[in-house]
Order: sequence, then structure tokens, then C-alpha cells
Amino acid sequence: MEGFVTCTCGCLPCTCQVACADAVAFDYDTWIARYPQFQCTVSKQLAALFFSEAELFLANNCGSLVCDGGQRSLLLNMLAAHLAELNARATKAGVGGAMTGQVTNASEGSVSIGFSPLGSGGSGESPGADWFNQTPYGAAFWRATAQYRMARYYPGRQPYLGIGGWPVSIFNRLP
Repeated sequence: MEGFVTCTCGCLPCTCQVACADAVAFDYDTWIARYPQFQCTVSKQLAALFFSEAELFLANNCGSLVCDGGQRSLLLNMLAAHLAELNARATKAGVGGAMTGQVTNASEGSVSIGFSPLGSGGSGESPGADWFNQTPYGAAFWRATAQYRMARYYPGRQPYLGIGGWPVSIFNRLP
């Protein structure tokens, strides 16, 4: 496509108007500076694993929809913090894990709490948003990536039948 840069590794068609950054590396010191609440609970190795897991949700290569390396690094760090927070909640809950979903009701006498299941659209947004909205980091990621969750149209090529040098389609027939 005219005006677009081709991905350097050839993995996916890049839709960027500028050159894509290759994979960004995880920097624990930068991550802890942004999310100091994890300094005592998340080791460098565990944080790197969360970052690797975040790459399952956002491609970290030159074919990513997020072409700017700095922005991609911020988004991946948000996801790593989201995963770290979810992990911390599950660890605190002990055996059986933490409850997930939006709290729908709670009571105090003989303790009761109700949750709407994830994916039920309880947040009022699209069903995919529920999982991200469980933490402030995931919610920030969800909102920051709204521009990338839009349909993209890539027109196909017109078939060339060798007649007159012009593409021929079913709507453009010769008499």
C-alpha cells in the first residue's frame, strides 16, 4: 500500500506510516519506577515472566499494530502490572483462588458476596473489557488500546484476465 512501511522481518503486513520498532525488551528498573507497589512482592524474574505473558495479548514485534516502540513498551508494562496484580490477588486468596468478575451484591451478616461472571458484559462495555477492568492497570491498557480495536479493511486485488491490460471483475465485463 502506498505510503506505508513494510515490516522488516516480513512476519505481518505493517500498517504504520512510520518505520516499525522491533521487539522491545523488558526493563525491570523502569517497570518498578512506574509500579513501585510491586517492588517487594514481584522479583525481577517473575516480572520478566509477566512481561512475556503480556506478549500473548499484545504482539511485541515489527508486525504489531502498535508501531511505536516506546508506546508498545508502556502498554506491555501495563499488562505486566495487570497480570502481577491478578496473581497477587489469587495468592492472597489461597487455595481455590480469588473470585473474578464485577461485584454485584454484598452482605455483612454471615458474609455473602455475589459476582457477575467475566464476559457477561457486567461493566457495560464489550465482553472482552471485563477481564481488563479487574485492575486499574488493565483498565488503563483497555482504554489506551481502544484505537487499535477497530476493524481494518484491506482491499483484495482485482483478478487480471489478460484482456486489455486492465483488471476485470464481475461488475466490469466487456460487451
